[in-house]
Amino acid sequence: MRHHAGRLAIAAVVFALVAAACTPANKAGDSPPSTDETTTSPTASTSSTVPPLDDEGNLLPPQRGDASAVAETVLVPIAGFEPIEEPPQHATDLVAAMETWVPDEFVLGTASVVYDNANGAPVAAVSVIPSLSLRGDPDLVPSLIRALTAMPPADPIEEDIYTAFALGGFEMKLWSTGDGFVIVSSPDDSASLSYLMALKETDGPNDVWAGGTCLYLEEDENLPYAPFPPDVVVPCDGAHNAEVLIGNKIGT
Repeated sequence: MRHHAGRLAIAAVVFALVAAACTPANKAGDSPPSTDETTTSPTASTSSTVPPLDDEGNLLPPQRGDASAVAETVLVPIAGFEPIEEPPQHATDLVAAMETWVPDEFVLGTASVVYDNANGAPVAAVSVIPSLSLRGDPDLVPSLIRALTAMPPADPIEEDIYTAFALGGFEMKLWSTGDGFVIVSSPDDSASLSYLMALKETDGPNDVWAGGTCLYLEEDENLPYAPFPPDVVVPCDGAHNAEVLIGNKIGT
């Protein structure tokens, strides 16, 4: 697949993937493969139902997973940080500002939560799943800060936790999850850092795609950097255009 010219950075790929082209959208008159309408299973199905076709008889692309649902799985419960059901207005405004700080063309999905920590300071957290070609880039966060501020990012305040400032001047902490990144801000700056450090400790490593997994990518999409996102996984008996033959970690 061709590389995006707009990738924020080129970094070493930390997984190995061998993918084979399988079943791109059929031309009119071709016999489409059978498929199951279920789109959530990463394994092959034995269903023989007729797949959906367009008016010209072409195989319709499958419905991929929801990137916002992937973003939601990142914001796991953290001891000492309780979600606020009705956050104060300034915390709501903070979430909106963090979400709009990242341009829409970089974003596939988002999720947000406002927490109350032990000191009573609201901590706003936004999980972002970026466009596919950027996902898993180990240099994603510093490259993003550089692209959005036109300035090199300061050294991380903790390992891979960076500081950035939005146009309104408020301070944000950013950390890459491997598949995306989390932005956190709070009137209590130490609370932001504490939340991200705790989130790092609880967030498990992302695995490679399992052999036999089938994927569907749009025509203008690249395979992402490793680790690989779950929302491009589709049933193997429906439309897909890549299949994993071997996936293995080769680095940290």
